[in-house]
Amino acid sequence: MKKIKYFWLTVPFIVVIFGIGILNLLSKDKTESLNENRSLQQAPGIENIINRDYPKIYETYYTDQFIKRDSLLKLYTKLQIKMNKSTVRGYYIIDNKWIMPNKVAKQNDDQIKHIADKVNKFSEKIKKDGREIYYASTPCKSQVLDELYPKYAGEGFTLENISKFGKNLNGNYIKFINIDKYFNSEFSEKEKEKMYFKTDHHWNGIGAFEGFKYIIKNMNVLDENNKKLIDNSNFEISEITNKKFLGSYNRNLFSLFSKDENIPYVNSKERKKYEYFNNNGQGYEISDESKLISTEKTFDEITYGGAYTNDIPLYKIENKDAPINKKILIVRDSYQAPTTLLFADLFSSVEILDPKNDIELNVSKVVNESDPDIVLFMFNSETYGGMVDLIK
Repeated sequence: MKKIKYFWLTVPFIVVIFGIGILNLLSKDKTESLNENRSLQQAPGIENIINRDYPKIYETYYTDQFIKRDSLLKLYTKLQIKMNKSTVRGYYIIDNKWIMPNKVAKQNDDQIKHIADKVNKFSEKIKKDGREIYYASTPCKSQVLDELYPKYAGEGFTLENISKFGKNLNGNYIKFINIDKYFNSEFSEKEKEKMYFKTDHHWNGIGAFEGFKYIIKNMNVLDENNKKLIDNSNFEISEITNKKFLGSYNRNLFSLFSKDENIPYVNSKERKKYEYFNNNGQGYEISDESKLISTEKTFDEITYGGAYTNDIPLYKIENKDAPINKKILIVRDSYQAPTTLLFADLFSSVEILDPKNDIELNVSKVVNESDPDIVLFMFNSETYGGMVDLIK
């Protein structure tokens, strides 16, 4: 009797174990996880045996390629939310609508100086008579909306980190524009909440507009006759209210939170048609606004990049009637996206370069070929170190 009992306990267990193993072997490997926004480990090869890291790589590969992995992670995430965990997969859930990341840790002074030295060295390299170089820190969500966090979340150090970074920049070559500090001191909690998406890590069109105005004021590119060009009265706010918005944090949490979030835009009332050009690494070709700006505006579900501008390697907008007859090159991360047309309203030529591009368009090459009057580095204050590493 005992043997029969053990048989019925053991055999199903063995069948399940081997069955899962066989299904894992037969299933097609995935290259990336859209929910986690990362690449998945691929099968290890001979080079891993040579490098003696085969067991470690295989363990990661097996975990990443486990069958129904996303479904299991989604179920686990649901359980964490139902149990009111203090954090869910590294996020704080505030009032069941705000998804907030972990706060930014304190950087040591040597680390900050090392990053600043890279910027100083490059700025000195591209500096020439008549060319102005700026670095604008775009404020990350965790710093601006610090008041939303529960007390047990601890302290964040974004503002301290980025302010120290700014002090280490050499003013002879590059001027620092601290939008983090400006947002922190000039806007109320309720005003700042209107500047950021609830389920995404970016600011929205309203926050970007406030950042844009502060950049222009600090550049001193407007004379007394046209300072009013950036007055609020010359702009209008519009919103997409009848579409779903898929925020980056919501996507990472398997879209378990509401997508009913308005997408705001701020545009000049006098905006005209401009000329658009796209560069795929072989030189500029004539393009169209609809191919570069707000490419998902008509979709039923819209992402941040699709609402404003996706990660395009290099493109240009020309405005023949611009009040500022200067060429500006903006080296950007994704926070820059909602500001493109705002800059195009003012400058005769606006080039936007994403240094994360994979077509060998580095900053030095673009500066040499374009010969801009102004170079603006525009990186967010959380991941700025990684972006600076891409400046070559």
